[in-house]
Amino acid sequence: MHLLFDHLLPVSDAFIRPFCWTLLHSLWQGVLLALLAGLVLQSTQKTSSALRYQLLALLFALFFATVAATFIWQWQQTAETGAALAVPAETAASTGERADITLATSFWTSGYQSYLDAGIAFFNRHAAVLTLLWALVFLLKCLNMILDLYRIRQLRTRGAIAPPAGWQNRVQVLAAQLGIRQRVTLLESARVQVPSAIGILKPVILVPLGLLAQLPAEQVEGILLHELAHIRRRDFLVNLLQHVAETIFFFNPAVLWVSALLREEREHCCDELAVATLRHKAGYLNALLYFEKFKPAPYALAFPGAGKGHLLNRVKRIIGQGNTKSLSNMEKVTLVSCLILAGCLALLPLSDAQAQGKTKPQISSINVIGKGTAADPEQMTITETGGKTYKLTRINQKIRDLYVNGQQVPEGQIADYADLIRSVDDQLRQDREQAERDAAQAKLDAEQAQRDAEQAERDAALAKLDAEQAERDAEQAERDAEQAKRDAVQAKLDSEQAERDRYQGSLDAEQAKRDAAQADKDRQQAKRDAEQAKRDAEQAKRDVAQAKLDAEQAKRDAEQAKRDAEQAKLDAEQAKKDQEMVENLIQELIREQLVPDKKSLSSFHLSASEFVVNGKSVPAETHQKFKAKYLKNSDYSIYYGYKNRNGVGIFYNDNRN
Repeated sequence: MHLLFDHLLPVSDAFIRPFCWTLLHSLWQGVLLALLAGLVLQSTQKTSSALRYQLLALLFALFFATVAATFIWQWQQTAETGAALAVPAETAASTGERADITLATSFWTSGYQSYLDAGIAFFNRHAAVLTLLWALVFLLKCLNMILDLYRIRQLRTRGAIAPPAGWQNRVQVLAAQLGIRQRVTLLESARVQVPSAIGILKPVILVPLGLLAQLPAEQVEGILLHELAHIRRRDFLVNLLQHVAETIFFFNPAVLWVSALLREEREHCCDELAVATLRHKAGYLNALLYFEKFKPAPYALAFPGAGKGHLLNRVKRIIGQGNTKSLSNMEKVTLVSCLILAGCLALLPLSDAQAQGKTKPQISSINVIGKGTAADPEQMTITETGGKTYKLTRINQKIRDLYVNGQQVPEGQIADYADLIRSVDDQLRQDREQAERDAAQAKLDAEQAQRDAEQAERDAALAKLDAEQAERDAEQAERDAEQAKRDAVQAKLDSEQAERDRYQGSLDAEQAKRDAAQADKDRQQAKRDAEQAKRDAEQAKRDVAQAKLDAEQAKRDAEQAKRDAEQAKLDAEQAKKDQEMVENLIQELIREQLVPDKKSLSSFHLSASEFVVNGKSVPAETHQKFKAKYLKNSDYSIYYGYKNRNGVGIFYNDNRN
């Protein structure tokens, strides 16, 4: 089982055992957490939900601090007991040579163990298996939590549309009233049944599609204030941390119960904030009752809370009947039982050293000689830290002679020392197995290091090629950036128009439904509504046709943009060539001593008819030379620092244009 565990979860025993015992101790620590939480519930029935929530959150944090301290203590105890253990390179059983093994582990000298001791021994022997089982469940729950986070992220983009601008502005006003500085986005979603607040850095409020039109404005504001209260309190982050805690301690019912209490009190806190801001309760209560029939998504901070019983408690709190929920009779009985269980579990030691240190002698060394056969009996010497010495002779795992401080133990009393010898044998066997695993792992590490070195050489060569390609890609990226920027702007405009069209379509569908219902009551109104529906359908048809024309125009615009980009590239290349030509012309002016240097050159004009440098005409021979070399044709001129233009630069003039 150890070999299987090493492959599935390759960690050392120095971590496994402290971790397993920490999980075990978290059970009675969770019982204490539940008891303290019950005291908080009973003693704070007339206080605000905020104080109640803070006390429960403090207890939750203290629980995790206690668990962390327990693990550190376990780790230190394991390090102290394991540091004094030295495994010989070759065991005495295989080589027949003497092996000195220093142990800091103590053993029972009594002939039997209590039930508590048997339980401790069980957890010590099966710590690896228990940790593996915990790890498998933990990984499954982590995967489920990651999937929930992925689904939450999809809610922002899939099936969500922007509401009318008036409601979005109203959300910002309500957020300012609650002191929220972040920008909060309001979206209507077809994938949620109840209002939800998601996100930390960029919070979003999701409401069911059509909710803003179905409920009165004061009820909608109550809903939005409740969700804004969640955002102000950073409840999405706290809820995420609670899910992490529940994933780690999925086996601990006390942790799950206190976490559920935190969620319930969190809803109460948001109710109080919403009602205090609204200053009236009727609209808010009606909104709660409206959502009673819906079930919130398991990954969202849902508005109405969980279950009808919880909804009833919230309504009572808002109207002033029953300030907070007290413990039920079943919860009281359970907590009393937990108190008794905590007293029993508190007897468990914090460490193996404590579990064994009361009645166990400390062994300082063990010397083993011989193979344990009839021809070569096994001679073992065990020395305690206090100086007590055990010497025994064993053949084929059967003890022949046993001496304690030089006095031979009668054969009938040798069985009293069986636990001591068995524990030593178990430790020696574990040390040999660990040494074999370490040797095999060292060989695998050496082979892996060689493969890593070869891979590093290949990676270096590939990195060089990647760097060269990156330079080429960077140049191409600069050219693509401008085009991508223009495309993004156009795409955003198209997307906004499409969202508005979809939203208008949903509004039209709702209007048509209301028109059909009204037709049963008033036939004359139904006739007018039918005519209006017909006009709406014709308008929708025209909108579809217009959208098709817009799409075709967008396609033509994209093709034109592509041609413009290609032309811009050609113009840039030509501009670079012209710049180089003018620089060469200036250098040749310096070589011809027409100007001493570039700084002294203020302007020049080269055309088919004249060549003027700094306001002075150059000789005709020089003019002809420069004209033949730099003018493209007789219709073009080159101006540098031309006085009729603003600034100093390079200009070209096509007389034909």
